[in-house]
Amino acid sequence: MRRGEIDWRLSELVDKRGGFCTTLSWADRLKLRAIVKKVHMQHFPTELVSDLEADRMIEVIAPETVAYLIMHNERRL
Repeated sequence: MRRGEIDWRLSELVDKRGGFCTTLSWADRLKLRAIVKKVHMQHFPTELVSDLEADRMIEVIAPETVAYLIMHNERRL
């Protein structure tokens, strides 16, 4: 899979695993992945920046923080 492509199997994995990501809409999940990759994973090696790692990071962020990230970073994408 090339960088920037969406791994559709990942959403099935997240849905099976459960957690906070399952309560998000698909559009919000894609926005959050982009935000987390740009803001929180900017210093990671490029081979470690993936949708799965972004979802793992989203899971540990509090829901209030996720709502803040979506509202305040939409215009930066």
